[in-house]
Amino acid sequence: MNFIDARIGQGSDGMLLETEAGCFPLPLQWAEFQGRELTLGIRPERVRVTPEAPGGLDFTVMLVENWGTARVLQLRRERLEFTAWTTRKPSPAVNEKVAVVLDMAQTHLFDRHTGEALGHPGTG
Repeated sequence: MNFIDARIGQGSDGMLLETEAGCFPLPLQWAEFQGRELTLGIRPERVRVTPEAPGGLDFTVMLVENWGTARVLQLRRERLEFTAWTTRKPSPAVNEKVAVVLDMAQTHLFDRHTGEALGHPGTG
C-alpha cells in the first residue's frame, strides 16, 4: 500500500489532493474533508501509469521489476514515491518520465494525526 500525506483543497476547477509534489484532481465527494491533514492509502494496482494523462503528475521511474506478465515500478517525484503495477507494453524504463493517475474511487483515507480510518470517499 502506498501512503501519501496530503490535504484536501479547492482549486479553480474543483477539489484537489494537495501533496508536497503536486496536486491530483478529486471528485466532489471529497469536499467534506477540505482543509484536513490526511494520509491517503492506495494499492499499487490502483496507480495508473501512462506516457501522458490529463490530471496526472509526471514521475520518474526509479526501478522496474519484471513479474512475468506485470511489472512493479518504483516511481519518484521530488520526495514523493509510489509503487505501481503495470502490464503496459513496452514497459517503462528506468529514468523514463511517466504520468501517474490515482484511481480515487479505490483509495482509503486516514486522519494524519490519529490514524483513524475516515473511509472511502470516492465510492459514494
